Amino acid sequence: MQFLSDLPKLPSHYCRTTRTNMYLEPLFDTMSSLYVEYNKYCNTHSIQIAQRTFFNEVFEDISLFRPKKDLCNLCCGFEAGNISQEDYDNHIKRKSVARAEKESDKVRAEQDPSLKVLTMHLQSILLCPKLNASALYYKTKLTCHNFTIMDINTKQVMCYFWNESRGDLSANTFASCIVDYIETLLSNEKAVKHIVLYSDGCTYQNRNSVLSNALCHVCQKFSIEVTQKYLERGHTQMEVDSVHSVIEKKLKHRNIYVPQNYIDAITTACSVHPYQVQYLEYSFFRKYSDLSYYSTIRPGTKVGDPVVTDIRAIHYSPRGEITIKLVFEEEFMELPRRARGAGVVGEEPPQLHSGPLPIKRSKFQHLMELKAVIPSDFHAFFDSLPHE
Repeated sequence: MQFLSDLPKLPSHYCRTTRTNMYLEPLFDTMSSLYVEYNKYCNTHSIQIAQRTFFNEVFEDISLFRPKKDLCNLCCGFEAGNISQEDYDNHIKRKSVARAEKESDKVRAEQDPSLKVLTMHLQSILLCPKLNASALYYKTKLTCHNFTIMDINTKQVMCYFWNESRGDLSANTFASCIVDYIETLLSNEKAVKHIVLYSDGCTYQNRNSVLSNALCHVCQKFSIEVTQKYLERGHTQMEVDSVHSVIEKKLKHRNIYVPQNYIDAITTACSVHPYQVQYLEYSFFRKYSDLSYYSTIRPGTKVGDPVVTDIRAIHYSPRGEITIKLVFEEEFMELPRRARGAGVVGEEPPQLHSGPLPIKRSKFQHLMELKAVIPSDFHAFFDSLPHE
């Protein structure tokens, strides 16, 4: 169906390891609104309109973009009778224990100035331009990203924002943001000696050897402790999600012509605790994959042993040593890997990118065509984008 082929698509940043489905850019809220646009397309091109049932069948391998999973797959599987009572009970127990762990750490941080508890999450993809114009339906747009870190006690928020011409979505990118936040925090609050990071278990963002080596590096550099803790899959709601909710409300019915318009919206989204924003350049990102304290953080060594996604907590000591937990209620245990030297602790990794990242030629062409619905004051930004 040519209509579906013409619509711009993107991969899921939330299920990329488990699903190969492509997602439509977030322009349509429901299948009904998409079908209405399909009818308009057919009338314009004098094409016979397919029935709704056939339209749905063709759409099977392409999904409407969903910012986050609203329902837990395992819980849904249990309700459908496909998951055993024992597996479901263990899942609910892990969810409850993880949430209790976070609440306990929050209370400890209120009483201990040397402890900081942070939650962090990547907001759903942001597109530029974002307008109520049908011309956008068939053109690919510039993607923008907002990685947010929130202190759950003080409610202070830092948003690391970049567009695809300045950075990618690799482990190095997220490690750069997290290390920058920690270093800035330590420079402003000398009493902090232990930082706890809560996140979901997304491997390319929060649970990988690149980030672990970066945290080993910063712990040795500043003689601090860092602990990563992961919430149960499907139940990863955190305080930082409220930030994204507030931003999305601010963006509703608001035209976005260039990425700077997102920055303006984010900085004014909350009047009680204004959000800080860093609009990142390509030079901000560091190549933490060059560090080699640990070649892997896999807790097992042979087939059948625990894997990275089984880790519930990782602790980094001031000596650069890693210990892990597979169950929150148990004690930390040594990672079955020997730490290796990784150069001088004071040395910083090199820049990740030598220059701006070129976007695809087809996307650049689409953006040039979209200038017809964008005020001329903003044209120079799109003209300057690097492209193939």
